[in-house]
Amino acid sequence: MLDKTDGVVLRVLKHTDSTSIVDLYTKDFGRRSYVVSVPKTRKSKIKYHLLQPLSLININFTTRSKSSLPRIHEINVLLPYLSISYDPIKSALAFFISEFLYRVLREEVASPSLFNYLLHSFQWLDQARSNIANYHIVFLIRFTRFIGLYPNIEEYGREQYFDMLNASFVQEKPLNHPYFLNLEESRWLLRLTRLNYESMHRLSLNRHQRNRCIEVIESYYRLHLPTFPELKATSVLKELFN
Repeated sequence: MLDKTDGVVLRVLKHTDSTSIVDLYTKDFGRRSYVVSVPKTRKSKIKYHLLQPLSLININFTTRSKSSLPRIHEINVLLPYLSISYDPIKSALAFFISEFLYRVLREEVASPSLFNYLLHSFQWLDQARSNIANYHIVFLIRFTRFIGLYPNIEEYGREQYFDMLNASFVQEKPLNHPYFLNLEESRWLLRLTRLNYESMHRLSLNRHQRNRCIEVIESYYRLHLPTFPELKATSVLKELFN
């Protein structure tokens, strides 16, 4: 039976000479992998060039059995990008975020709120003309809300440490583990949790501070998601914003 869904492209991996495996985060099914044939003519309904990192697409597909991957028969643009594909900085951000999502999103469970967050985030990036240096930091922090890892900031008091293992601010340094931020970094984290894409330009970070933020956030994810690896695209981003 032919079915439809909207999705965000996370990764494309060559499978055979004539097929690829496409990993999507879909509106209706959550994270899913699909088989897609590499088109041989321009008239094909498989618009392979649309399968770029974070592309927002609509697909028609069929599922033959539970033991085989669904097969894509048609790909169309859901929402077109005007700048991400052509702007080198935005393209690097898209590559980083697609790798991050590929590693974090594992469940085949639909989440309309998460899907809408992704659409809003990527459309905002595409339309932004400037002030995107903190975009990936804000994206990663706000994403924690959707997987139950958002820091508890309700009980924050002055001169408190952020306990990364327990995701909360504490008065004293934890004695039973080393996973906490110093006072200055804890204050930075609190400020970051209060930012959104429209306000993030108000926080001025130098290259060292921005790179440290990414290191801390990735360490935080790694503490709570044991299978979360070091991201290859991180090193590229560290060189981008100075």
